[in-house]
Amino acid sequence: MATEADTSMETKTLGKIIEDLVNQMRTSLAMDWTSIVVWFDDGRQVGADGRSVVRSSELLDIDGAQPGVDALCASRPAWINLSCVGLLGRALLVSVEGPPIGSPSRSGYPKTSFNFSGPRNRVKDANWDATAAVDVVSS
Repeated sequence: MATEADTSMETKTLGKIIEDLVNQMRTSLAMDWTSIVVWFDDGRQVGADGRSVVRSSELLDIDGAQPGVDALCASRPAWINLSCVGLLGRALLVSVEGPPIGSPSRSGYPKTSFNFSGPRNRVKDANWDATAAVDVVSS
């Protein structure tokens, strides 16, 4: 799924974008959650088991992630991927990914396509447990 969105975060806060993502995923959501945590997936290390390695200090609430999303949007990338990764306890984990730094698609586009996805099949098969896709390690 992809939606064209104005890159101005004055009109689209991270909370609103995540709300759009969750609304699009609502039919496949297996559980409720009490909070949302955001993780910036920037070419993350992947373990031998295929899971992304994430430091617990990199998990942010929406307010904590907003400046990073603002900076990413200000560069006017061609795309930003937002994915419902799954549940970490009672928190919904959402990843935010933009084009790699230095990539031609990282900056200068008139509009940014926000691509919504998730979760991976192995997370669905694990009753939405995000640890099927990510390994959260102590910081």
